[in-house]
Amino acid sequence: MRKLLLIILIVLGKLVFSQGNITDSVFQLKEVKINASRINDFSVGLNVERIDSIFLSNSLSSSLGNILSSVTSVFIKNYGQGSLATISLRGTSSVHTGVFWNGFRINPSSIGMTDFSLIPSSFFESIELQYGGASSLHGNGLIGGSIHLNNPVVFEKKLSLGINSSYGSFDNISLGGNVLVSNEKWFSSTAFTLHNSENNFLYKYGNESKTQTNAALKQYSFIQNVSRKISKDQTINAGIWYQFSNREIPGTMTSKPGNAYQIDKSLRTTINWEKVRSNQKIKAGIAFFTDFLHYLDVDDIPETNIDSKLNTRTIIAEADWKKYFGKNIIINTGINFTTDIANIDAYEGIKSQKQAGVFLSFSKRFPKINWNSNINIRQEFIEGYNVPLSPSIGFEGNIWKFISGKINISRNFRAPTLNDRFWQPGGNENLKPEQSWNEEAGLILKFFNQKPFNHNTEIAFTIYNSMVDNWILWKPLAGSALWSPQNIQKVWSRGYEIKALTKINFYGLIMTFLETYTFSKSTFQEQIGGSDNTYEKQLIYTPMHNFSSSSNFVYKSWFVNYSQTYTGKRFVSADNENFLSGFSIGQFSFGKTINLKTNTININFKINNVWKSDYQIIQYRQMPGRSFLISINYKFKK
Repeated sequence: MRKLLLIILIVLGKLVFSQGNITDSVFQLKEVKINASRINDFSVGLNVERIDSIFLSNSLSSSLGNILSSVTSVFIKNYGQGSLATISLRGTSSVHTGVFWNGFRINPSSIGMTDFSLIPSSFFESIELQYGGASSLHGNGLIGGSIHLNNPVVFEKKLSLGINSSYGSFDNISLGGNVLVSNEKWFSSTAFTLHNSENNFLYKYGNESKTQTNAALKQYSFIQNVSRKISKDQTINAGIWYQFSNREIPGTMTSKPGNAYQIDKSLRTTINWEKVRSNQKIKAGIAFFTDFLHYLDVDDIPETNIDSKLNTRTIIAEADWKKYFGKNIIINTGINFTTDIANIDAYEGIKSQKQAGVFLSFSKRFPKINWNSNINIRQEFIEGYNVPLSPSIGFEGNIWKFISGKINISRNFRAPTLNDRFWQPGGNENLKPEQSWNEEAGLILKFFNQKPFNHNTEIAFTIYNSMVDNWILWKPLAGSALWSPQNIQKVWSRGYEIKALTKINFYGLIMTFLETYTFSKSTFQEQIGGSDNTYEKQLIYTPMHNFSSSSNFVYKSWFVNYSQTYTGKRFVSADNENFLSGFSIGQFSFGKTINLKTNTININFKINNVWKSDYQIIQYRQMPGRSFLISINYKFKK
């Protein structure tokens, strides 16, 4: 730990003191009208991170989970190559992070969490992470944060075609493509992916070498976005996203080889209408999502066979109105209706849940002191629950020259999932919603130096704190082997985040250095009975330390990238007696871009786990050693 902190301090010190002459620079930009989203207008004081578009373009065959684990310090809980991958933001669980596409949340209502291994990163031009509580902005469940998948619409004459393919270790084959066509009235974006991998890598268990078996993955996905400008100030946007995967579920390192497999299918459709004028915007939209999961595990003993099917549908309707009063005040208000319907064998019948929400946001800019502020208020109405009011208040702005600051306080909640309520045996319909107060504050330092070469650095430091009441845990009932969810805990999550980004243009050599570090301590704060040994202990599979470093070099048509990540030890027992050791993973890639008038060919060679680290993210779920991937991407643009 001391070595890790020393490395961080050395890096940050170097970034600060290498600036030399720091000069205040003022750049006069021409006015641009921006059709901003709620996360941009009303997330004042929150930490919002955007994934670099260059990194996305060089990782077209990667899943969203791989992207986030490579260039951010968030923890991705990966159950193995090609298996389930969930997220933990700021020490919270995977159900505390919402994932949004076209402004609508896509988390399945039955389990409440998203599998990031199944989301192709190539489908989206912009990926944004919002850290911290945001129930006042987006509603139920956002105690840890949210992720927003975006495809900006631009009405201009444009035609582009892209094809990307890759082949790597373990028979990892991917093929994808995209077509974008637009003019002054129409916009169409189409993309698809095909992915197949055997995942038959070698690993060691004790002194014995083994081959991973029953771990193959087959997946294909398709996404289509269409927009039509029906008048000067009105637009209709529609989207459809379908994906299918068939993956084998390998046994653990200590179990016999399995033959289980799982099929996932999802269909997501959205349609939005927008009317935008110089000082106001009206928006209305509807979404329809279906998710299907079939898990089958056939054993030698028929009584232990598992054949489970989950079928859920979600309908969302939302409307909001945004008004600009001059240049410094924005008001946004709206309403949301959501209906969840689940047909799941374990529910013993079709179950449904209805909810509605009303929200009001106020943003005020103070140009004389260069500060922004906002207040958000949201009230949700969920069938069967008394949901508290969710307010938030935030401030951010310039403190002195190159130093700016921010602060945000919010109240958040999460209603139980349908599995928590209706799964039989064990479901508990008497559960209360989880509630939390979240606070965060930060400092941002920005340096610019144009002599002797262009050089700019941004360093952000954020501290955060949240206390979650009525935390839902599944545990055995007293005197019984039956597990059931209970509101039995209070969890305190606190920590800090450091991000340092430096960009240098040295006589045509463009260098980008990104370092991130997260310290997250999440502990149980209530003692359950006199023999409870989990009091003030760290949550299982919640590392205290996450660090990532990425260096990118581009010179003319050549590029080189190296990244290193570190994940601290994770406790695997609630009493913190047993744990998995920390691990560090290196990734190296290089390539060349060939420009041929309107055609571009990009060749990329990547080495994953450069140093052949032997590690597990989940106990007894082995991860692969060193592997290779070569990709070729072609793009036509006119």
